[in-house]
Amino acid sequence: LQVYIAAGSSNVQRLTSLGYISTSEKTGNTVTVVTGSMTLAKYSAYANQVAVVPQNAYKIGEYRLTADSTEAVNLTTITLTIGGSGLATSTDLTDLYIVYGGVTSAVKSAGATTLTWSINSTIPANTTWDVVVYSDLASAITPGDTIIPSLQFQGTTVSSGQTLTTPALALAGQTITTGAGTFAVAADASRPVIALNVAGNTVKVGAFKFTSTNEAYTIDQLGAYVGEADAQDVIQNVIFKDGSTVLATQPFNGQYATTSTGIGFAIPANGDKVVDVYLQLANVGVGAAATGKDVNITLNSYKVVNSTGSTTTAYPALSGKEQYVVKTKPTVDMVALGSTVLSAGSGKVLGKVKISADSAGTIGWKKLNFTISKTAAITIGATTTLALYDSNNNVILGSFATTTSATTADVDALENLTSGNIDFVADTEQQISGSETYSLKGTIGGITSSGYYYLSVSIATPATGLAAPAAYSTVDQDGLGDSSPSFVWTDRSVQSHGEGTADWLDDYKVKELPTDSTTLSVTI
Repeated sequence: LQVYIAAGSSNVQRLTSLGYISTSEKTGNTVTVVTGSMTLAKYSAYANQVAVVPQNAYKIGEYRLTADSTEAVNLTTITLTIGGSGLATSTDLTDLYIVYGGVTSAVKSAGATTLTWSINSTIPANTTWDVVVYSDLASAITPGDTIIPSLQFQGTTVSSGQTLTTPALALAGQTITTGAGTFAVAADASRPVIALNVAGNTVKVGAFKFTSTNEAYTIDQLGAYVGEADAQDVIQNVIFKDGSTVLATQPFNGQYATTSTGIGFAIPANGDKVVDVYLQLANVGVGAAATGKDVNITLNSYKVVNSTGSTTTAYPALSGKEQYVVKTKPTVDMVALGSTVLSAGSGKVLGKVKISADSAGTIGWKKLNFTISKTAAITIGATTTLALYDSNNNVILGSFATTTSATTADVDALENLTSGNIDFVADTEQQISGSETYSLKGTIGGITSSGYYYLSVSIATPATGLAAPAAYSTVDQDGLGDSSPSFVWTDRSVQSHGEGTADWLDDYKVKELPTDSTTLSVTI
């Protein structure tokens, strides 16, 4: 609407003097006449669902109701129409109600195709309300049937008194399809790798991911199994955890540990959770368990309760990785050389290796196998001239032998070869508490003409599995062959320990093996 003052001659009279004046055309303000409106939209963040029946107060639809910025709307009626396929609406859907703007409607005790609620609520201008439709779903609903709710609001604008219906056709919401719930478990990627574990500690040995589909579940009981005979002797308790939360702690009965029921570990519908398994380890040694036992845990059973209270027992037989328990353990690593320049002469340091014992106790060792890579022309001296020295420059008494096609009859070890191995076997067990650094020394020759020369030293780890603890001679095998360990050590766990006691181990999973190489080089 817009009012104009028309142009005229002597068309305006003064109030006091009563004289007249003339005016030009004057345009007034524009006044727009409007009424309020409201819209209803399906809430996109609540997707189509698969529901496992029966369900109580299940969310079958969610919407957003919005009044525009013009005026508030007095809401008077909600109409709900139930569509889909395969339903007997009067019995399959019961106790329907709607929550809108924080208000809960009356409950319709029996379902029907169309339901109507008379309400008296006002949605303010420029406001959006959450609208959620709930219903009980009967167990008689056939899997594969669908439920599609359609919703409509009616009301009157507060100022203009206009009747609003949104939308003209009832708005269809999400599609709810009835189906079956499933529950599965698998080894989780976070499970520990194969390792040596020091006795007396609590260590993680397994991780298992439980996954639910369509339905929420609750784990009620867990069972574990340790495969190696007598391995349970080194286990005090198995501990099941959800992150830092302890779900259950259980001692072993023989090779099995099954918790009491009532764990109550909830897995949400279409979600997953990981159960970590820890072992509280006992001691290894005199008067305690034997060394080298594999305490790898198998998840051999669980009980799970679904959303309707039905219990299922499963036997997944899922294992972690091998976890060996020892009294103490070593670390073996190469040490950087003071100079990396290769030069000819006797008593040259070819490589340095540091052997450290865990703080749990002293380790012993008898054998080291050095891997040599070099320029073919380089010689390192006959095996009788090679020597291994400790950090105090004391020679370690023992014998050297090459482990390649080269023979001890060669003038120089590994002469004319680009790679090979040299075994050192100490005459007596070398004990380490803390750490010790050893230097391999020899006589370097063969630098006779211009060119590039190099010599690299490392320690390999040929063992592919932990052999049962045994006497030194058994673990060492032939003392030379390529299949023998590159490092033979002991945790000194047997009473009256010696080379003949069954507490010697190979180099499987010794930390830092295989080592990096240290290299000497020179260009002439």
